Amino acid sequence: MVKIRLKRIGKKREPFYRLVVTDSRNKRSGRAIEEIGKYYPLTNPSHMEVISDRVQYWLSVGAQPTEPVQRILEILGEWSKFQGGDGQSKLKIAEPKANREDLIQEASDRAEAIKAEVHAKVAADQLKEKSASKKIDENEKSQEEVDASSKTSAEEETPINTTSSNDEPETKSGELSNSQNEVSSETKNSSEEAQTSVSNNEVEQPAEIPPTETDKSEVPPSENDNQTETDPAEVK
Repeated sequence: MVKIRLKRIGKKREPFYRLVVTDSRNKRSGRAIEEIGKYYPLTNPSHMEVISDRVQYWLSVGAQPTEPVQRILEILGEWSKFQGGDGQSKLKIAEPKANREDLIQEASDRAEAIKAEVHAKVAADQLKEKSASKKIDENEKSQEEVDASSKTSAEEETPINTTSSNDEPETKSGELSNSQNEVSSETKNSSEEAQTSVSNNEVEQPAEIPPTETDKSEVPPSENDNQTETDPAEVK
């Protein structure tokens, strides 16, 4: 009996297969009648490739595909084509690899886009800060105007007392002058008292010296002495 099955080829843990038409009595790695396709399971997506004319021929002759081969033929649309269908393939095609220059250009474009976004964000933040500062300045100016208007209105409402304002410094100056005069008079009196005390101390008379015996003989008797010599009877 003729079968269409997979023939394993490749290193250990890195297998890939070939679709072969062979006798069912032969070994898996034995002699094949014909190779009609390839299968690489490790790629993403898996790579499947067959020769459509030879597949349809062997299927029409009566070759029986194994289960894995039948799933591969269903994905490629060969099985529906054999049964009279449209034969549309469901195989996912890998995207073509980009060139090195294209990758570099794409990376540079992304970097420029990121820079533009950053600059836009910075500009927006600066505008927000400026607008906020302007609002603060306007509020401050309006507050200052309100304060100035309130001050002017208060000054207009309250009358100015010129007499009280002029009299107060005069009274204060008079009080100061009186206090200064009192202090000066006190200092003058104290200085005069000190001078008089000094002059009195200087002008003190010396103590009387008692007369000696010679002096007594020379001094004439006074009237008081005569009075003392009179008789007491006469005095009576």
